[in-house]
Amino acid sequence: MTEQLQLPWHCEHRETRYVVRVVKGGSKQYGQQCLRCGHFQAVKKTAVPLTVHVVEYDPEIGKRFHDEIQDRLAREREAKNQEWWEWYSAYLKSPVWDSKRRRTLRRDKEICQACQKRKATQVHHLTYERAGDEPLFDLVSVCNECHEHLTELSRRRSA
Repeated sequence: MTEQLQLPWHCEHRETRYVVRVVKGGSKQYGQQCLRCGHFQAVKKTAVPLTVHVVEYDPEIGKRFHDEIQDRLAREREAKNQEWWEWYSAYLKSPVWDSKRRRTLRRDKEICQACQKRKATQVHHLTYERAGDEPLFDLVSVCNECHEHLTELSRRRSA
């Protein structure tokens, strides 16, 4: 059995109502509006059953649907971000990281590669693309002050 991918913005327009909206020039356009996402499908006035109560088109439905999608995507991004930071924090306590950290400091002769003035005490990722499987050229030895500065710059860029 194949599971269908359900995208947050996917809507099958199962619950609709007949509506009328005013378009350019003041003329009226009849159609069906989805009560979930606000999608409007125009129909001829003669296609609207006489027994149906036609209401005014509601543009707020679409806006609410869009806002719900944005909220959901933001929550999903936050959950993934939280999950990544939990993994990364555990990785920084691992023997694999400890070995890479020591080798990077030794390679750079424990001199800060940012300022070339102070003793390097931190190892900074130049990129997180390969974090966990990073080659040593993705890492650089830095002092505490430069590490704080580089981390702040990275956070400002990604915000």
